[in-house]
Amino acid sequence: MTWYYYLFLFVCPLTGGLIALNTARDYKDTLKIVLAFSGSFLFAITVLGLIPEIYSKNANTGIYVLAGFFLQILLEKLTQGVEHGHMHSHLKSNAGLFIGLSMHAFLEGIPVGGELLGNDRSQSGLIFGIGLHEIPAAFALIMILRSSAKFKGAMLAGLLCFYAMMSPLGCLTGSLVKGGSEVIKEYENILMALVIGTFLHISTTILFENSVDHKIGRIKLIAIAIGAGLALLII
Repeated sequence: MTWYYYLFLFVCPLTGGLIALNTARDYKDTLKIVLAFSGSFLFAITVLGLIPEIYSKNANTGIYVLAGFFLQILLEKLTQGVEHGHMHSHLKSNAGLFIGLSMHAFLEGIPVGGELLGNDRSQSGLIFGIGLHEIPAAFALIMILRSSAKFKGAMLAGLLCFYAMMSPLGCLTGSLVKGGSEVIKEYENILMALVIGTFLHISTTILFENSVDHKIGRIKLIAIAIGAGLALLII
């Protein structure tokens, strides 16, 4: 992992959050298109690259992929779907939202640091997809926190910086696990399978849940097709 990958995964959510700090618009339509593209891209990367790779190392990892899928459902009890486009102005717990989204961002970085995809082009594609997904997630997070009187000015900026560090920290964790002792490496596939399960849940939810009356509009369909097509070219 080179330093500019870490920087990219830090700058992407930082950019989304800074836009939210400096605008009164919610950019819902634009965010839906970005989410559709990133969701399609991540789904294709997961199906074409991550899942075959993890099964080639251990054929019995399906249970952990399934566990990761349901882990993301539990995380959404905290985030209430903000990571895939739901922007609620009133949440039961802003602290729960922040913790849940931070855990989500941290988990996303783990397979990057673990270099689960063998070649550099595929690895770069995964990083691109995660970074792009983090822009609207950070935007939604800061917009919601801004609506609360508890979070203003320097505190919001500090929370944004902390959140932006989560994916790079996940990368670092994945890298440490990959380069760790044999005892630690025994759990590497389990950890990666859990994260792949969360990817499957997030990407499929993005693709279908944000559609009005479960109908996919023309622009969104184009964004989905471009995302999947780009993943096909990269993998």
